[in-house]
Amino acid sequence: MAIGILGFAAVLVAVRAVHGWSLGEKIVWIALSFILLIVEVKSIYNDRDQYERRQHTADIQHLAEVADMNLRFDGIQQSIAAENRTARKAGSAIGLKERALTLASEINGFLANTQIAAGYGQGGYGERRFGGAGASQSETMTAFYDAFGARVRSIHDALKKRGYTDAGLDHEYQHPMNAFSIKEIADGIERLADRLPDN
Repeated sequence: MAIGILGFAAVLVAVRAVHGWSLGEKIVWIALSFILLIVEVKSIYNDRDQYERRQHTADIQHLAEVADMNLRFDGIQQSIAAENRTARKAGSAIGLKERALTLASEINGFLANTQIAAGYGQGGYGERRFGGAGASQSETMTAFYDAFGARVRSIHDALKKRGYTDAGLDHEYQHPMNAFSIKEIADGIERLADRLPDN
């Protein structure tokens, strides 16, 4: 508004100057021009301050909305992660039980196929074979290590990590000496597997 008045005053000054100026008129018009200029400058600064305040308020509001959105997103992510952990834990327990029972069954099958009576050879004093065929103790133990050693250790550690232990399994699983040891490993794994939840 001030700039409009200043422009109008400039037109009047130009028209009036044609007819000559008195000293008083010059002073009045100069003072009026400075006043209008000051008003316009203040108005410009005022407008800029108001814009910056509005922008600052909008920025704060936007940041608050983003923070709120991030909080909600983090909450959703944590909820999904918790559900996934629960599902993995349940699935892991079920998988472990199935793996343990399968391993125990395979070890028992291995003993049957070697035709060695597991009740003999306790204390490492040798094996008694029956049925007219079968493997020697060293052959049996080598075959057992190759086929089941790593799996037995893995199952034992996984069960122990979940708090399931068996004295017989703990005693025999690292260094089985004979068919009795192998049978104790299979039975120990089966006993622990039976304690695992079904779901």
